[in-house]
Amino acid sequence: MILLNILLKILLIFIILLSIIILIPYKYIINGNSDESKVDISILWLFGMLKLTFVKYIHHKEELSISLFNLSKNIKIDHNKETKAKDKIKEKSSKKKSVKLGDHINKQVIQEFFLLLKKASKKLKPSYIFVDARIGFNDPMYTGLLYGLYCQFSNLYRKHIINIQPSFAEEVFDGQFSIRGSVWVLNYIIYALGFLISKPIRNEIKLIRKERGGAQYV
Repeated sequence: MILLNILLKILLIFIILLSIIILIPYKYIINGNSDESKVDISILWLFGMLKLTFVKYIHHKEELSISLFNLSKNIKIDHNKETKAKDKIKEKSSKKKSVKLGDHINKQVIQEFFLLLKKASKKLKPSYIFVDARIGFNDPMYTGLLYGLYCQFSNLYRKHIINIQPSFAEEVFDGQFSIRGSVWVLNYIIYALGFLISKPIRNEIKLIRKERGGAQYV
């Protein structure tokens, strides 16, 4: 009985934690500044008590930090370890029989995939956009195309602050931007389950299992 009570308490704690992770929304903030030559992406959870920040500098420098209740910890990014880990995975996968998923991509699967992307992108839509930049491409034609699109669709984003100044004389990006929004994990779980149980996906999964039962997917 004691062991059963302990297991039930552990299960209850697990369910509560899982519910918190799924039900409490995550907020994202993406900022870019040409003066500082960097783009930083922040993900906030539990009303900002937990924060994960990734900073990418133009000169390939990267920083990753995590903070909880104002206690911050920097995490070192080692690309050499990532490369070695990928090499080991490739080495192991080469020794096993594989199923080529590309052979199971058809029109119905592609339609279901784009439907999934459409649903997900709607929920990922930012609630705030700020852009103030002077942009110019190497080819003035692309600069004119960008500015034409900006003028065409600027009325659709009146609640946001978007100011783009074209530069036809030089290739340049000078300015800053900020994008903010929120993500509710439960939405994406529902969309993913709907994608997996759709008829085209179920049919292809059955075919894969028949071809190579227990084989590794590629």
